[in-house]
Order: sequence, then C-alpha cells, then structure tokens
Amino acid sequence: ASIMLGILIGTPDGLLELIPGDTPHRRITGSIDTIDYRGDMALAAGPEVGAWVHLGKAWTRLELDATMAPAGARVRTVRIGRSGEIYLGMEPAALLVSRDRGATWISIEGVRSLLRHERSVKTPAGASAPYVAGVVFPDEGVVTGIAGAGAWGSRDVGQTWMRRADGLDPIVRRMWDHPERGDRLYATTDS
Repeated sequence: ASIMLGILIGTPDGLLELIPGDTPHRRITGSIDTIDYRGDMALAAGPEVGAWVHLGKAWTRLELDATMAPAGARVRTVRIGRSGEIYLGMEPAALLVSRDRGATWISIEGVRSLLRHERSVKTPAGASAPYVAGVVFPDEGVVTGIAGAGAWGSRDVGQTWMRRADGLDPIVRRMWDHPERGDRLYATTDS
C-alpha cells in the first residue's frame, strides 16, 4: 500500500500534489475548489469535475447513484466525518453521505425539506440554486452551511434541522471547524 504524502492544492486547472523538495504533480484535471483529508483518506471536488477520493493508492472519481441528487446536480463541498463518512454538499442544495467509502450513498432528506419550508431562501450569484457550501462537526451533531439559506444544525443525523445562523448572512460560502475547540465554527459569507 502506498502512503499519500505532500501538500494538496486545489486550483482552477486541477488538483496539485506537492511533496516538499519535488515539483508539483497534477493529479486531477479541472477546477478543484474543495479538499478534505483525514487519516488514510483524501477528498477533492469541483462543480464541473465532481468528487474524487484517494484511499492511499490513487485518485478515483466517486460515482453517485442518479436517484440521490436532482438531475444536473453538482458537488460544491466535500468533508470527511469523524468516523470516516464521506459528505458531499450539492447544488441544488442536497447533502449526500457514504458510510462505506463511496460504495453506496444516502441522501439526508432533511436538508431538502428545510429549504421547502424556509421563507427567505436566496439563489447566490453565480449559482443556479442554493447549495450546500459547508459541513462541519461541532461537539454535538453536524452544522451545514447553505449558500442562500444560512447555517443549520442537526443533532439527529440530519432528520431535523434548526437554524444556527442568527445574524449570519444567508449566503454562506464556506464553513470550517475550529481545530481544537468543538464549540467554535468559522464561515465566510457575502457580507
């Protein structure tokens, strides 16, 4: 088994892997704007190239069941959960999860439901619909940032959601966990 080393850099031209002291190597061609890494797994994605996984040997494209996301859906964010689950944030807003390293997928239907009932949903500039822009894992549950609907938290694996964005611009562009404090999250917005 090979070990993945180096620095991963997402660019408009693709995913670059840089091992210090060596020249960068393009591993995926096409715009990459979201990357995550945990243990022996790495993820990378872009709206036009889809989602890719590295499990220690090579990059392979993740295949999605067409019934899991709306027609024409695009991957907007990738995350690896605490137990190795793969989360894909989609446009139009949907959240897909694989608990078997991408072999099968489930859709967290609560995300689509909350958008049907949310009164102030906006479509972000440059997007065709609101989309899942970030997935983070605070001390309890999961928080999802939706570009066009703000941040939402769930403590029951996505069955129900509560707004977690009082005062936050509804156009959430990205979200991150604090590396040491499970009670802190970071977000970028349009304001």
